[in-house]
Amino acid sequence: MAYTSLFSDYPRAARLWIHVARHDVPRASQEAMRTDLASFFASWDSHGQPVSADVTWRDDRFLFVTAHVAAEGAAVSGCATDALVHTVREAATAHEVAWAPALSVPYRTADGSVAVADRAAFAKLARAHTVDVTTPVFDPSLSTLGPLHDGAFEQPAGTSWHARAFSLAHPA
Repeated sequence: MAYTSLFSDYPRAARLWIHVARHDVPRASQEAMRTDLASFFASWDSHGQPVSADVTWRDDRFLFVTAHVAAEGAAVSGCATDALVHTVREAATAHEVAWAPALSVPYRTADGSVAVADRAAFAKLARAHTVDVTTPVFDPSLSTLGPLHDGAFEQPAGTSWHARAFSLAHPA
């Protein structure tokens, strides 16, 4: 799935938050959360400056939020970020969406779906050769759009930090 074209109307320096759901999120819950967040975005500001923001879901697992303050020298403040985090948390609770723990490893399975494993479980998958250097993995730690647009979100495990953290085999 191409993530490189998400939020193409926003500058590369725009802030990015990626939330990973523990399980696939039903489309109705995705839409309800989008509606809740759109309502929040309508009046979201950072130290009195309006924040331009957008949200989208991908692969039924990833909630992407981007934000930008157009005023020269302005940025999304810590207080504005806290307000967003609170709003996302409330919307997730209201629509029964559970987030994966921060240190989880999201990856694409052989059938193309997205799965999430804790690090110990991912290491076990690596030892069993269920995942290897060719397995697509995701990096939800990206914090601006630039790396997302450059393709850093989804890449083969062998070219990411996963290659250093796990004993990944090369396919036969």
